[in-house]
Amino acid sequence: MKTIVPSPFADCNAVLKHEKSKMPFRKEMFEYEHLYYECEQTKEHFTTSELSGLNIGQVYNQYRAAHDIPFPDELITTRKAYGITARQMSKALGFGENQYGLYERGEMPSLSNGKMLKIAMDPTAFAHLIEDGKIKERILKLARTFDPVNDFKQKLVFDGYKRGKYNGFAPQSMAKIRNVILYFVKALGPTFQTKMNKLLFYADYESYRTQGISITGLAYKALPFGAVPVNFDKIYALVDDIENIPVEESNYSGIKLQSAALPDMSQFTQAEADILAEVTERFKTYSSSRISEENHKESAWLNNIGNRGIINYQEAFNLQIPEQS
Repeated sequence: MKTIVPSPFADCNAVLKHEKSKMPFRKEMFEYEHLYYECEQTKEHFTTSELSGLNIGQVYNQYRAAHDIPFPDELITTRKAYGITARQMSKALGFGENQYGLYERGEMPSLSNGKMLKIAMDPTAFAHLIEDGKIKERILKLARTFDPVNDFKQKLVFDGYKRGKYNGFAPQSMAKIRNVILYFVKALGPTFQTKMNKLLFYADYESYRTQGISITGLAYKALPFGAVPVNFDKIYALVDDIENIPVEESNYSGIKLQSAALPDMSQFTQAEADILAEVTERFKTYSSSRISEENHKESAWLNNIGNRGIINYQEAFNLQIPEQS
């Protein structure tokens, strides 16, 4: 997202700004951060298709979270896991033949259809809606692959925070967290937990600021040494292939994270990969102390340290990271 663009109103630039606003949607009112450009000369405001998408996306995300309506990425993942087409999903759920595909592309379901989509995410429940015997057996087999150990790990790591304003409305994936950590370790070498906490914060909040969704789905809280993932100690202990090594240095001691494993870049969109690269470049020479000092300038930390509170991802729009025009 560019912070400076040519103004359509005068021979000058327009600067990206934001302000709290409210938008009605389906007879409900939602507060969001309205993004717009302001002409430096005329002070007139305008948006682009990118900004408009981010604005309405904030409202859509809140509506989905409030009514427990599955997100498009969840619908795609579910259908692919079942190995059937969008039309077959639509037929089983009693929708029009193209409806499931439209929901995958972002169309907002009615509340009643949202409930049916939620049922469809449970393979045991969904299998009873399938008439084809072979497909039904495949889906029931999927239900039997449930791994209680990994489910327990995920509950410990995400601490019960569902998709919403405290986790950046992102899907919660242990694999995504693992590969973000591996990315930073590969790029920066063994990294103190304190610094990794901040790298994760900046990656997630920059992603929310520019994409309307975080990368890892982690929630963050304000502690004396800065913004950190909730249960960060459990994260580093439970994520596969990450070693926790106690280190005593002349001016700092703590636990460093290291790994011989490489990140799976297919886990990331190009936009996510670009954000990880930008965060790495910005903070590659920072010590744990320096990145903590930088983090203490963020409103995300300043507005929540008083009660060590969980940080709302709306704070992402106030990030102090220098940006390119």
